[in-house]
Amino acid sequence: MTTTFSKSIHETRAQLALKTCQACVEHGYDLIIVDGSPCAEFKKALQDAGATVIDQITSGMGASRRQALGAGIDSGADIIVWLEPEKYTLVPLLVPCLNEIIFEEADVVIPRRKNLDGYPAYQQFSEYRGNWALANATNRPDLDLFFGPRIMTPQAARMMAVYNGKNGNCSYGDNWEIIFIPMLWFLDAGYEIKSVTVDYVHPTEQLVEDDADMRGKRDKQRIDLSTAMMTEAARLSNKNLP
Repeated sequence: MTTTFSKSIHETRAQLALKTCQACVEHGYDLIIVDGSPCAEFKKALQDAGATVIDQITSGMGASRRQALGAGIDSGADIIVWLEPEKYTLVPLLVPCLNEIIFEEADVVIPRRKNLDGYPAYQQFSEYRGNWALANATNRPDLDLFFGPRIMTPQAARMMAVYNGKNGNCSYGDNWEIIFIPMLWFLDAGYEIKSVTVDYVHPTEQLVEDDADMRGKRDKQRIDLSTAMMTEAARLSNKNLP
């Protein structure tokens, strides 16, 4: 499952999402997409490429991801995969990650990249720095948390879907945080989180996104997530989850 939003089918990320749909079909995976795009042509292209497309109900990144998680759970699937729509090159590499769930070795799997070769230099710097900060929050330096995909049991997906931007007296953002904060909840609840190394190659099409605007977004994402994760880790160390 994933989410999409494109104003035009010709956007780079729209084309990458279509490649992800095609890759999922080729490997026999069902793909559910919650789409908030105003572009009818793009929606139809996603459907024609083999995805089940659901219109986004509530605006916002967190809301769309909750809706996607709910759709994945409601589908009755034994394994729920949160897959970022641009990462079509990851689809052929999912089997070892899925096997950890199938053979009950893990509740959650986070793929780990061998390296960040092929990424823009600033993105490499940002994600290495971000993973270092989150390792301090989780005490799990093996987890490549800034690599977005998450593979999990339906039970874990249900816990993730509870996230709504706050917990207890702590308020966080409701954007990227939904795939980060619940990782702390999983660890606190005793869920087995495994890191599986994959030979991932970053799509060359995304190199065009390395501009000042994108670098600013990466800085904000890293700082916001690092702050939220450290705050939630401190909260969990002082009391149990409600």
